[in-house]
Amino acid sequence: MTVPTFTYVERKDIEEILETLLNDNPNHCKDTVIAVLTGIAGTGKTRIAKRFFDEYTYLFWVSGSRSDAKTYLTTELKKPDDDGDFSIRDSLEKLEDWILVIDDLTDESIKEYIPETNGHVIITSRVRLDWGITVDVGEMNTDEALELLLGTEPITENAKQIVEELGHIPLAIARARQLNLPADCLLEYVQSHPNEFDNLAIWNSAFNKIYNENTIAIQILCGLSYTPTDKIN
Repeated sequence: MTVPTFTYVERKDIEEILETLLNDNPNHCKDTVIAVLTGIAGTGKTRIAKRFFDEYTYLFWVSGSRSDAKTYLTTELKKPDDDGDFSIRDSLEKLEDWILVIDDLTDESIKEYIPETNGHVIITSRVRLDWGITVDVGEMNTDEALELLLGTEPITENAKQIVEELGHIPLAIARARQLNLPADCLLEYVQSHPNEFDNLAIWNSAFNKIYNENTIAIQILCGLSYTPTDKIN
């Protein structure tokens, strides 16, 4: 059986917003712009962030969910020619045209390490932060979802029903495509194996319900580092 090859599906509306934010000032210069891609697990925040890597001379990537994220920042971003007391702000501000990506941020105190000039920061997070400019990342539109599921294959009514069943969530659609079944068989599989995909739908539904109602509860959920991929993969 041939495993399907995945290509990145553009999220045009989201990427255009992010592009405008990051390129409002020419030459990626002066005041640092912080864009926060916010949304529930499985919506493709990290993949969107990666689309902007090639536009910068220097790229720095940090896992924001690490318990030792601060230590990681101060060691991984230290430049060999740094002398004396180390400061991430000082180190990156010596450069120009850099981007720092903090993926899956759970500890807002990392804010103190963000440089103020000469670069850009993209943060992905399942919670809304009190800093930066928020860009909401939700489910795909129908065209995007079908492209992720089918690639260049012809669109069918079964395929449309599949993406509807999966709620247009990239993670669930990618999992369905990995099964590498014809659309009619895949639809039957999705409908007859709800538990394989329902954990994602249940998680997303619960997350959405309390998203703007109980900040403390959301922080606790994220602190548990639970992600639907634990059950889907």
